[in-house]
Amino acid sequence: MTSRHDVPAPPPSTPRTSRQALPLLRRAPGAPPAVVAHRGSSASAPENTLAALEAARRAGGSWMEVDLRRTGDDVVVLLHDDHLSRTTDGSGRLAETSAVDLAHLDAGSWFSREHAGEPVPTLADVLVWARRHPGVHLLLELKGTWSPLQARLVTDAVRSASVRSRVVLQSFDPVTVASLAAVGADCARGLLLDGTGPVEATGAEVARLVAAHGLACVNPGDGVLAADLGLADRLHALGVAVWTWTVDDPARWADLDAAGVDGVITNTPGAMLGWLAERPRVPAQARSRVRADVRRR
Repeated sequence: MTSRHDVPAPPPSTPRTSRQALPLLRRAPGAPPAVVAHRGSSASAPENTLAALEAARRAGGSWMEVDLRRTGDDVVVLLHDDHLSRTTDGSGRLAETSAVDLAHLDAGSWFSREHAGEPVPTLADVLVWARRHPGVHLLLELKGTWSPLQARLVTDAVRSASVRSRVVLQSFDPVTVASLAAVGADCARGLLLDGTGPVEATGAEVARLVAAHGLACVNPGDGVLAADLGLADRLHALGVAVWTWTVDDPARWADLDAAGVDGVITNTPGAMLGWLAERPRVPAQARSRVRADVRRR
């Protein structure tokens, strides 16, 4: 039976537009997977805030994943939900809120009194912060559907901040992925998969999107990988990096390390970095044997 994650080989005409980022994204032989702080160090600070990003950096993290949405007046900000109530003291939809009004909201008190008054950062705020820390890389997820004109709000800002080589842009939405390819051909781009979204990880559709838009990475949820043990290898065969999300369990870190994924997105980057520092080194050939053994189970 053919798995819905079976990935055919890409056509010979596959564009390589964003593939210059692959040395940054692919795991070198013998190297550990990249550790990516999910919405910053979101287990120790309020998600998608500068406090969370700084906590991850101070814990030794170099990759930060954040969520991008637009205010009612088209300012790009960090927020996961389309409503304000879960992570701020505001209410209503972000798309109906101006950037000026959003700036007055508290995005930290819901997490702890220590973080009271933490603002919702704009993309511009985060890019300024990244410029101050040259070792920081950003994985920017565009939530929902963005037109090329809207996606340009992100790509232009990344270029203007001179951090393009340290940024990857990703989305679940294939329309948004196409928009990013149209206006960000010089930016590394990726596709997110969760098995239930607009692209349900059908092999032919994933391969088509990789080929059509020159994607550098395809990033499935951990549940998708766990359900299809050969998926990471087949995605690698397309010539893309594979970063998975969101994993906080050391036992699962070990599985993913052995499976050869290139990066793991986690709420606890400091803990995973510590685990990687203490884990036994597994030679590349041994990892290949482990992957084959896991697929036979």
